[in-house]
Amino acid sequence: TGASSPTTSIAGLIAEVYPFATVDNLATNGARVEHVIHQLKCVRRHYDLIFIHAGGNDTVRLTDLGRLRHDLVRMLSLAKRKGSHVLLTATGNVGTAGLFPYPVRRFWEWRTRKTRHVFLEVLREEDPALVRYVDLFRERPEDPFATAPHLHYARDLFHPSDDGYRLWIPYMVEQLEQFPFPVIEP
Repeated sequence: TGASSPTTSIAGLIAEVYPFATVDNLATNGARVEHVIHQLKCVRRHYDLIFIHAGGNDTVRLTDLGRLRHDLVRMLSLAKRKGSHVLLTATGNVGTAGLFPYPVRRFWEWRTRKTRHVFLEVLREEDPALVRYVDLFRERPEDPFATAPHLHYARDLFHPSDDGYRLWIPYMVEQLEQFPFPVIEP
């Protein structure tokens, strides 16, 4: 959501970086971590890499943090059975979204920090040779979404624009290149 076309979405941009790879985009708009579990249960093949971008909807829909932790552990366990490697990303700082009036943005920044903390805690228990995390959260002064929102947010002032998604790709590629398998060689 927010991208102007499938080729400017995260999946499309990753496919552009790795044109020799097959990318199956099974994402569903609005999915929370609990929904990703159900999506993974429907996967009928084994992948070299499972790439999951989740957590933003858990942030804004106020998923209970204990429930989020539980679902995140279940999701990663299932993803590791469906793929040899897992790359996980969550959300950037929701508190920079122009959709929210200024006073409310502080709440959403606080909420993003809470969600991020759960992700970081769970990821500490994972083997980085199998599961890697792309932390998209940036502090407000260093966050391009805060300093140039007109460029990095889509018209809805909530989802990343094409340029916003492009900003995240180098962080994702950096983590993808840490996996010890030849499929990721650009």
